[in-house]
Amino acid sequence: MLSDTIRHIDLSVWPAAALVLFVGVFVFVTLRTLRAGKGYERVMAAAALDEGTPVVVRAEGEGMNHV
Repeated sequence: MLSDTIRHIDLSVWPAAALVLFVGVFVFVTLRTLRAGKGYERVMAAAALDEGTPVVVRAEGEGMNHV
C-alpha cells in the first residue's frame, strides 16, 4: 500500500519549487542589500564591537577633529 502511494507521487514539482524559493530569497536579499543606506551600514559596523554600551553613530566629519 505504501509502495503504491510512493510510486504514484509526482516528484518533478520539487526541483521547480526549490528553484522558485531560491530565486525569491536571492532577490529579497539582493534588494535589501542595495536599499540599505550608509546609516544602517555604520550601525551594523558599530554593533560588532558593542559590549552593551550605547553607541552614537555620527555622519562623516561631524564632531571629528581632523589633523
